[in-house]
Amino acid sequence: LIHFYKRASSSITMKEQSATQRKLESDAKLQLEKENLAWLEEQCAESSRLTEGMVDILESFEVRLGKLEETILPVYQETGNLQRRQENIDRTLGELDHVINYYNVSKEVEVVVREGPAAGLHPFLEAMVKLKGALDYFSSNNPGSIELENVRSLYTSGGGQLFREFSELLKKHSRPVTAIEILNSVAANSDSVCGDEVSRASSDDCSIAHLPEEVHASLVLIAEWLCKNERDEYMTVYAVTRADVMKKSLEAVRDHQKTASAGSGGGR
Repeated sequence: LIHFYKRASSSITMKEQSATQRKLESDAKLQLEKENLAWLEEQCAESSRLTEGMVDILESFEVRLGKLEETILPVYQETGNLQRRQENIDRTLGELDHVINYYNVSKEVEVVVREGPAAGLHPFLEAMVKLKGALDYFSSNNPGSIELENVRSLYTSGGGQLFREFSELLKKHSRPVTAIEILNSVAANSDSVCGDEVSRASSDDCSIAHLPEEVHASLVLIAEWLCKNERDEYMTVYAVTRADVMKKSLEAVRDHQKTASAGSGGGR
């Protein structure tokens, strides 16, 4: 019995020691969990404080952004208005420069018009184009202006000078064609009908130049201007002058034929 009692007593002691050890381990684990929980709660609280701080910052930024927008928007709108005004001013200045040029046309071209087309046909025609533009402008926008009268006077004078230049050039350089030239040209053209290349070349050599090339080019330019500006009287001058030259040329052929016939008859 004593021996049994000792064994039982020893078993109970070991069990008590084991229970105590487990209790100590459980207490240690519980304490660790409590510490972890406390740390987690502290981190959650810190995160909440940071979140609240970030929300406050964002709200403050939103308010400031709203105020900035309220301040910048009128400035932006005003800047757009100023830009449009600047563009309007630039366009207005451009139009003013364009209009001012019309007021300067008469002074710019007066010398050229006074000198006449004989001093230089191309500069004269350019001056007439400027006068026509100024004349159209003043007629539409300021019909009572003195500039209109100045421009109209120069334009009318220039048109008359072009007509006289056309008439003088045409009469000065229009000459009757000799009978020999006409007969040679007729003969060359008759040969060219056969299609012979040599005959065509001789036809070109025998072609009649009624006017010098430079004069012909000047007459074409002047005629174009006169036609566009309804100065059709030049056609009458051209018709009369060229008809007179043609008549004299044909009379020369007739006289040549008579002389040739008379010589031929005397020889027989």
